[in-house]
Amino acid sequence: MLWDRVALALLLTALVVGLGFGGSGSLAVRTTTTLLALASCGAIGLSCLCEGRWRFVGGSLWILPLAVVGWAGVQFFVPPMNGGLALPNGQRIASISSSWNTLGTLQFAAWAIGLLVAMFAAAHAVRSASRMRTLAAAVGCTLLLAAGIGMLQSARGSQKYLGIYDADDRSISAFGRDWISNETSFGARSASPWRRWEVAAESTNDPNHRRRTAWLEPNVRTARFGSYLNASDWAAAAGMLAPFLLAAGACYLRRLSSGAQLAWDVDAPQGLAFALVAAMLIAAAAALGDPIVGIAGFLFSLIVAVTMAPRADRPVLRRFGFLGLLFAVVAGGCSTFLRGGTSALIESWRAYATDTAALSQILLSHWQLGAGFGSIGDVWPMHRSQSLDVAPRGSALISMAAESGLPLVIVAVLLTFIGFLRWRKVAPSLSNDARLLAAGIGGSLAAWLAHAALGPGGDAPSVILLAAVFLGLAARGLAGAIRIPEGAWSQ
Repeated sequence: MLWDRVALALLLTALVVGLGFGGSGSLAVRTTTTLLALASCGAIGLSCLCEGRWRFVGGSLWILPLAVVGWAGVQFFVPPMNGGLALPNGQRIASISSSWNTLGTLQFAAWAIGLLVAMFAAAHAVRSASRMRTLAAAVGCTLLLAAGIGMLQSARGSQKYLGIYDADDRSISAFGRDWISNETSFGARSASPWRRWEVAAESTNDPNHRRRTAWLEPNVRTARFGSYLNASDWAAAAGMLAPFLLAAGACYLRRLSSGAQLAWDVDAPQGLAFALVAAMLIAAAAALGDPIVGIAGFLFSLIVAVTMAPRADRPVLRRFGFLGLLFAVVAGGCSTFLRGGTSALIESWRAYATDTAALSQILLSHWQLGAGFGSIGDVWPMHRSQSLDVAPRGSALISMAAESGLPLVIVAVLLTFIGFLRWRKVAPSLSNDARLLAAGIGGSLAAWLAHAALGPGGDAPSVILLAAVFLGLAARGLAGAIRIPEGAWSQ
């Protein structure tokens, strides 16, 4: 169907824009990806209308983005307890909302709707195994291209290689600066760090005025790795895609054991191409990001993928997965040596421990409703022991939990458990190829969980967009609706 191809093309365009130019999370890119995903959904509807039947995939996973949108509304409309928001020293600040950044929370709610649209587009535009291979190849090439640009930018010392503007850039109009930069159109947090609250308290002005002034005074910060704020954000996206590419390649590589010349001529080049791109992403994620995070993330995703895969395909996944892990270890070791050796790595993980402890304090202080989506940049400086000149190193997973609060965390855990129970029922009824691709999807989501838990980057807008797409593919897999085209990957 023509409209099916149009829907897939629009979804791929949304991913290319979101991953290639959206690493910094600018409003313009987020809006563009949302509109492209919405257009993909429209093409899906036209396809269903032309065929005279509807094929919408249901499942419990849809509750997660809907819960995020609803919870953002709760954070915005529920007044704070005890009449105001509390600073770490116990002082109260008047507020009409329980969120530390009410406008940022509204923006996050709008982005959550965009992610829901992208998830829906992925679940219904990527229905077959061949389309999953197309999606994986397009996203993999986009990430490798973004990595090449990022390394070139790092080598030349330029921080605006792709025209990513910071909040203080004066080369464009105020409106353009607000729209292109990170969330500054809402007059609040943005991706740029703000001055510490302790520094603001030294002023002799009116207390409310000096806090507001300090809150809205950003330090200059631009993209440091292509369109990404840092290489860790890119590494999280690369680590998420690698196990899915490996599983897609294993669908071809499994038949090389037969030794047939036809199998080698037809299957081996495609399978090895997928495995090669996966290995490149794994090695680059370990070299450009934190080595331990990259290696641990891939190892965890490989364990999940092998466990979910059919028993006959597990040796192939283990064999090529071990080679990818070996590449990651070598690349991570070289990166560690060039960055100052084990002493620098140990210091980085000390920073991780202190920053994560600060995020945990925020979670404990706001466990009922959370600090508010998009508010961690406002609250974290109040608890960090490091100055804002030191790059954040804490757990993105704890950061998201601190923003959302315990109720939404419980919902996410319950949905994961329900998905696990559903997988145990669906897995025996799937064909080997469909189950292997579903195992790759599970490995990708596991990789995201590991990267988000062990460091920053898991909450970057581009990474969350890719996670939403994989959630859509997971909804299709749990529904047993991954279609294998006739004649494809025949045994």
